[in-house]
Amino acid sequence: MAEAQRNPERENRIRDEIIVDAYGPEEQAMSWYYYLDDKLLFPFYAQCVASVPASPLRKGDSVEIRKMAPEDSCETDMLVMTRWNNRNIAVPLSQLKAINVDESTNKAIEDWHYWVAQGYCFWFTQPCRKHTVRSGSEARSIGALSGFSGASGSVLGARHHLLRKSATRHASSRSFLDDSRYISNERGHFEEETAKRRCELV
Repeated sequence: MAEAQRNPERENRIRDEIIVDAYGPEEQAMSWYYYLDDKLLFPFYAQCVASVPASPLRKGDSVEIRKMAPEDSCETDMLVMTRWNNRNIAVPLSQLKAINVDESTNKAIEDWHYWVAQGYCFWFTQPCRKHTVRSGSEARSIGALSGFSGASGSVLGARHHLLRKSATRHASSRSFLDDSRYISNERGHFEEETAKRRCELV
């Protein structure tokens, strides 16, 4: 996808509403995931506007988009699920243009297209433009259950996901004790924020 002209208004909105307070590439990816999952109204029809090596879709193909791909599949790109040749497959959202969708869905897809067109990415080991913007925006999951919504809920949900993932990844490593202390501290901080928020809502 060709790099688009910079749009300061959209940049600021992405920073303030989608990736606010996301620390590091993994949290940015999860915040984008929760934002899209919250804003996209499934199912919807879309047309492929660009061919990419990782997808069987070709320019001009029309498909029904059913849902977001699993979280673990979206750590470096935002993927959505569709039915293709009698198989369920995940394809990049960046290669799709929605057809006759509501404003929320259209706006969210345009936000993601803009991010990709600007050359932003999640993994700093890749040759891409570093983005100083941060992430967040889910009104469900951990954030919502704790009384948070919008950007705050998105970031808290992303952090909870990463804490669980970190514990699983290092369960058998020598660094598990250090990771456990980190997770404990982060969980304490999360619970403190949650309690404070609940008091404010009373």
